[in-house]
Amino acid sequence: MNQILQHIPGFVDTHLHKHVDNFQITEELLNLSWIKTIGSIKSFYRWSKSDNLLMAEFEDGYRVLVIGYIMKPEEVDLPVWTPK
Repeated sequence: MNQILQHIPGFVDTHLHKHVDNFQITEELLNLSWIKTIGSIKSFYRWSKSDNLLMAEFEDGYRVLVIGYIMKPEEVDLPVWTPK
């Protein structure tokens, strides 16, 4: 079993509840409702990872957001993020 902890930047209200979800395969991770919502943004390009970070790339990879922390990133089948 793998797990993701939602990243909420420090400048955002710290009273927000962070999502913590379990998943077994990459498809389950990307089908979590809070992650699917981000993937539906018009300028969304693709999902990627950097170390244990789940990244959402926008505008052909020129804008990136850290979405969460993956407990076992080696078990997630996503491209490795490279800066543009």
